[in-house]
Amino acid sequence: MDIIKKIAVIILAAALCLGSAALAEETPGVTPEDFMGEWVDLDGTCRIEIAEHMAEESVDGYVVNVHMPVIAEESYSYVTWAYGCVWDDETQTLKSISRFMGKGDYEPGSEEEITDSNLDYTAAAFSFDEEGRLAWNDENESADDGLRFVRPIGWGEEYMPAEAAAFEGVWQCDRATIAMDWEEEGFKVLITWGSSAWEHTEWEYSCFYHDEDHTLVSMPFGTRTEVVYDENGEQTSATEVYNDGEAVFSLDEEGKLIWLDEKENAGDGMRFEKLPEEEETYGFYTDEAPEAAAYYSTWVAENGDWRMEVYDEDGGLKLMIVHQLGDNKEDIWEYAAALNPAKDALTTVPLGLHYRQDTVSGSWDETYYEDGDAVFTLNDNGNLLWNDLKEDAGKGLEFMKIGNFFGGRWMKDDIEVIFYAWYDGQYDIRLYRRGENGEILDNAILKGDYDPAADTIQAEGCFDNGELFTVTFSYDESRNVVWTENGESTILKYSYYTD
Repeated sequence: MDIIKKIAVIILAAALCLGSAALAEETPGVTPEDFMGEWVDLDGTCRIEIAEHMAEESVDGYVVNVHMPVIAEESYSYVTWAYGCVWDDETQTLKSISRFMGKGDYEPGSEEEITDSNLDYTAAAFSFDEEGRLAWNDENESADDGLRFVRPIGWGEEYMPAEAAAFEGVWQCDRATIAMDWEEEGFKVLITWGSSAWEHTEWEYSCFYHDEDHTLVSMPFGTRTEVVYDENGEQTSATEVYNDGEAVFSLDEEGKLIWLDEKENAGDGMRFEKLPEEEETYGFYTDEAPEAAAYYSTWVAENGDWRMEVYDEDGGLKLMIVHQLGDNKEDIWEYAAALNPAKDALTTVPLGLHYRQDTVSGSWDETYYEDGDAVFTLNDNGNLLWNDLKEDAGKGLEFMKIGNFFGGRWMKDDIEVIFYAWYDGQYDIRLYRRGENGEILDNAILKGDYDPAADTIQAEGCFDNGELFTVTFSYDESRNVVWTENGESTILKYSYYTD
């Protein structure tokens, strides 16, 4: 049974015994509503959350959670006191009628109940001192000695505190971006970290500004979500990993953003640079500028040893350039770009990445830089040119358009279609006939010629001991692959096989 349920049961039983004391008419002055919400101590290390919880139709119950961090030997843990309270109109306090005390190391389900059944659970109360600060008094604890709590900076304000303005905006480090937006009473923080063109991780936090040390401190319900897209850019899944994350954001001496992930140290060693505000509105959406659509494709050079994938995202274009080196290694460049004002070239944000990757493990062997810059143009032959302004890596390369088929996996009934590779000027297409349990019953290799004018592939091949057949691959309006054979067309479905 979780903490809230435990408290609800205890509140119900105890509240019925308290009788009229809890039901008395409230006097003017302080009311329970004044206690609701978040509070932080003057050092910003301890937090209190107070919320209403209906214990019974005629009795108002309140849940008070006190979170105190404990740092020892470079490890980070916490102690939580969770009180079930009722309103005492005579003293104008929230008085405890139950208590649960736990400790943990920020792992789901790690809380260890350490409640002492001999303690007096009615010995705690929450009140306001003469200066209007929240006081926590528990006769069974020494941790509350002298602690006073105030509202986080910006609490209840419609506009962001001036001191917190330095955090607002978009920040970037390697493949990760942090978007910080002020929303009425605090900051909404969204972190996006791409692992590939089709997958990324998202962290979301609700934060308040702490003026004592100029930091953003999150509420203890941050989420981490794994998001997956198909080759058409459509989201196929969003899996929540946890919803009890906590984080602190600060600025170093150089004005770079530091992300302290108190759940799993995901931001360890990272320093985020703020993107210029004009980058957010620079360029043209692909649906507003037909010129941008000409770039949206996969491109190859030097017989497929170089491959460039260009796809639209967030109103601009993302580019990934892959150079196959052999020995399970490849060099990769990544850029975010948009059409220039003249709409005759793609210009990038000067934060391009260049790194070397192991193709087996997917890990980065080395990061060369993260401040790359480039310009991409189409020549008279319709080939894509890469003007690398950082190291001139694209010199002499002309990328030929081969459509958006590359790497896609689709299903036609029990036949899986994989646009496997590009070699000797043709697509290498693998077909696998699958059994009921996904096992491969038969296979074929098709060789396909791409027609850039029609954006189609004409492929030919046969299954083992089968007759030769010809297939035309194209796209429908929803960007699904279409198989056309002997004049009959079939819209393929996305394949979820991974072997």
